[in-house]
Amino acid sequence: MWYIIIYDMNGVEMARVPITEGAVVSIGSDPSSVLPMPGLAPAQAFVYLTEGYPVIEDGGTQSTMIDGFALVEPAYLTAESMIGFGPYTAYAWFDEAAFLPPPGFVPPPPDALPPPPPPPDMVAPVAAGYYPDPAAYPPAEQLQAGGGQIQINTGEHDVGPSVVPGPVQFGSDAQVIGKRQLKLIAREGYLDGREFVLAYDESFDVGRAPNVEIVVDDPSVSRIHARMTLEEGGTLLVQDLRSTNGTYINGKEVVREHASVGDRIRLGEVPFYVAAVGESAAGGGARFSVAQYKKLVFTFIGILFFFGVIAVVKVARQKRFKPPVDPKTQQASYDDNIKARVARLKAEADELARMDEWDESVAKYRESLSLVPDDADIKEKLNQALFEKRNYAIFKEALEFKNRMTHDMRIKALERFSAIDKKSQYYRADISPLIVELKQELARHYRDEGTMLFKAQQYQQAHELLCQYFELDSKLDDLKGEEQVRLDLQHSEKVLKGRKDFVACEAMRFLEARIPVDEMWAKQAKEAIFKKYPEGIADQVLTYFIGDPKNAMFGLEELVKNPKYKKKFAAHTQLIIELQGQLRSVVQGYESGETKLQAGDADAARTEWSVVLTVDKTIIPDGFKSRYSRNIGNRLSKSYYLDGRKSLDLYRYEEAFDYFKKGMDLDPDDTTELLEGFKELEQQAGIFLDEAVQLNDSGNVDAAKKIFVRITKITLESSPTHQKAKSFLK
Repeated sequence: MWYIIIYDMNGVEMARVPITEGAVVSIGSDPSSVLPMPGLAPAQAFVYLTEGYPVIEDGGTQSTMIDGFALVEPAYLTAESMIGFGPYTAYAWFDEAAFLPPPGFVPPPPDALPPPPPPPDMVAPVAAGYYPDPAAYPPAEQLQAGGGQIQINTGEHDVGPSVVPGPVQFGSDAQVIGKRQLKLIAREGYLDGREFVLAYDESFDVGRAPNVEIVVDDPSVSRIHARMTLEEGGTLLVQDLRSTNGTYINGKEVVREHASVGDRIRLGEVPFYVAAVGESAAGGGARFSVAQYKKLVFTFIGILFFFGVIAVVKVARQKRFKPPVDPKTQQASYDDNIKARVARLKAEADELARMDEWDESVAKYRESLSLVPDDADIKEKLNQALFEKRNYAIFKEALEFKNRMTHDMRIKALERFSAIDKKSQYYRADISPLIVELKQELARHYRDEGTMLFKAQQYQQAHELLCQYFELDSKLDDLKGEEQVRLDLQHSEKVLKGRKDFVACEAMRFLEARIPVDEMWAKQAKEAIFKKYPEGIADQVLTYFIGDPKNAMFGLEELVKNPKYKKKFAAHTQLIIELQGQLRSVVQGYESGETKLQAGDADAARTEWSVVLTVDKTIIPDGFKSRYSRNIGNRLSKSYYLDGRKSLDLYRYEEAFDYFKKGMDLDPDDTTELLEGFKELEQQAGIFLDEAVQLNDSGNVDAAKKIFVRITKITLESSPTHQKAKSFLK
């Protein structure tokens, strides 16, 4: 019989209630509960029997614990299960003696009350007032020691002697039958072949947790997966402890089941074999039951039948009638296969080319050309791949030299970069900034070393280094800094001119002083402004042109109000007033746009600045831009670039192209970032082009045409991809 025993927080037993079939033991603070316990929920938990085993179910509080885990669904209890709710602890206890009444026991009448439950270490007593029949046993004085007899107790004790049928002996003549020992043998994984000997009357927890008796470190096994108890008679009680992947005996999932020698136990995905101690894994695997032998025989017969059917079908196919094959149909099928293979090879080669894997790309193009030797497109791509392969090898070698960061290696790197063909994609896309960087690094070295030697009056070495500085034409320094280097070089030449081994520097940058582009442009703008406006007014417009509109407005005000100039410019009063209003509008619009851009409202800033640009065009002659106009163009170009990047990241290629194009139109002199955006669009257009060509070759002309049209909308007219798409559309 099963009991539920309740202890308080001090370990003192508070209640012990039997769990009977069909009855429910309710635990909670409700006075109507079988076990009313203060401090708990009204209906904390329920305990009942299912198929002879106790089950505990939470009453909806989700605060009942079992073995340290929250009880979320009904669970079986064992003698080792620890139940917790609030300050109380409970255990399930099974009284084996309650199932085995003593010999000679006289059953009580139906209306008799059962005795109170005994403590765990005592045999259940018989109901008060009912004892075995003393006449059925000899008197106490006739008992002999060692005879396997038990004295009959009357009055104070309840247990009578055992009546044992058959040849079983007691006392000194009794024979002890040995208990059979079992072991678990792991069959797979890192535990393969390892044996775990099981002892009687002990429970073994199996799982991944480090504190269990048998640790199985496998992800399919739960932390505390199952509990195994070796019982009398050589059977193994296996109980699943709410594992994630289940416990199986001979392929059947179990919750609480017995296993014996020869059975296979699987915990999650880890199999074990139950064997007797002294039996090896190999030996255990050789013992089969009758059912296993039958299963093996039927499996073998099924395999033979399967292979027999395959053999019959194969022979029938070989001997069946084969109609004659039409040569045209066969040739058409062969041509289709060749086209499909060529298309696949071309796509693979194109993808390898985009990843700079030129050796593999050339091999793919050659393989496809061997299938269709007259394909002009493949020949063109093969030649291009060979061309880029040579330039890529030079490019990699130059990069290796550059990364060594020494002066000599930089010189070699510059030589190798200069050897790259200007038609190569590596020259167009990658090499330009690298060459500029190398030239500037070398020029800085020549300038610093030459200047130091010049100051040390070592004019010969200084002359050589400073001349190399000008030969690089790196534009490292501004005009002022470059002019200082030129003066040092000229002085060195004057000192060395009388020597026989003197060789003058012939670098074009040294012989022809660079005219500042900004100054030249400003000079041309000044001439245009003085052609458009009278002399005094032109001076103020030029002041605005170089970026000082407030002083320009002040100067215009002087021309109108100062008596010194009032009469001279009386005929131009209306023009001066218009210019004042326009300059005021430029200043206010620029500041307003800047404020809105800082606030994150790029669209509003563009609106304000568009008005400023329109006004600026009416003030400044055609072909020139004021400092305000250039600043606005630069800021707007930057904002269009950022919007284009967002659209590009969202795969809105047409929208991204429109933003990049607007930015380039506003600021064509500073397009580094915008060109990067166009380059990414060009790469995507190349992918679209390959897809469209395949569709066109397969006969799907309408779908290909749509892609070709899309390519023309996301590429510049000067790009090769744009030209190819237009040629297909024609």
